[in-house]
Amino acid sequence: MPESLPHPNPYNSDTNSILYTAYNKCLDLEARHEQVKRICFLQVLVCARFLGYMLLQAPTDGGRKSFGWEIHQCSSDDAIQELAQIYSDHLLRLFYRNKDHTPTPRSHPSVPSFNFWKQSGLLETTPSKHDKAKKTALYRDGYCCVLSRKLDSACVNANLVVPKPGDKETVTEVSYIFDRSTNENLGNEKKSAYAASAQAVLSQFGQIRFIEELNGENLHRLENILTLDAVLHQQFDNLMIWLEKIDNDPNHHQYKLNAIRPSVIDNGVCDKIELTTPDPVKYPLPDPHYLALHAACAQVVHLSGAGKYIEKVLQDIETIGVLASDGGSDVLYHALVRQQGVEAY
Repeated sequence: MPESLPHPNPYNSDTNSILYTAYNKCLDLEARHEQVKRICFLQVLVCARFLGYMLLQAPTDGGRKSFGWEIHQCSSDDAIQELAQIYSDHLLRLFYRNKDHTPTPRSHPSVPSFNFWKQSGLLETTPSKHDKAKKTALYRDGYCCVLSRKLDSACVNANLVVPKPGDKETVTEVSYIFDRSTNENLGNEKKSAYAASAQAVLSQFGQIRFIEELNGENLHRLENILTLDAVLHQQFDNLMIWLEKIDNDPNHHQYKLNAIRPSVIDNGVCDKIELTTPDPVKYPLPDPHYLALHAACAQVVHLSGAGKYIEKVLQDIETIGVLASDGGSDVLYHALVRQQGVEAY
């Protein structure tokens, strides 16, 4: 359920003037939303809350400062709404499960890195085959879902793992924290421009060195992968569940499992998860930084109300997806136009 931005302003005007001003802009727009003209597909109220919660939930100090400066630079209500739309289009869709259709890439005057990324030509296409990554992740994760600890039935059938008394089985899938589809088919000009813009936002807000860490084949690295039950995989990709690290010790990989509602988490899933590996060098665990960004975005989506828009959009894409069969139509925006009546609470 969407929530109002927390009051009062948590940032000190003397020691963090930019963050203080940026958050005040969000609070002000939230208070005036009914009097402000809507200029993008997200509702004005959602835009205000979306940016405010992005600021609050930023996983790193560097990302928070960078993002706060972007809001600080917005000189009008229109600019603030446009910034919210950009981040909704580019950052959140790095996670959502249905990514078959690509929105038109946008830029914003307060994000100078966009043009650099679009012109740099540094992005490499991610190979679509991921069988090796799945097999390696299954071995690292003990041939089971890391959240439910249920064994993968195919691995049991292949005698790769022997069930113990009380063990349960399921169908598992390889789950990418940052989805591999973002950097596939970069020969398409529109897809390439969108991917570049998405990675610019990822670098700006998430402070992730995409070219060094996740470009090309590196998107298949184990640090970006978890083995999940098929249902949990869909919930994870749709930002319905997320993992929150319990402490800041880099040698600990213990997480609390959170969800948008208590009913989302099945009774068979532990609320505290410990990720393990037989060899941390050869078979590294999922990167806590990646999981932190995923968790931040999941909370922003649902606290701000943006999730209602995106869920409606993805439902419409299934219905009107034929519009983009030639790559020339922007299905995301066609779907968004149809959702003008979606309200925040």
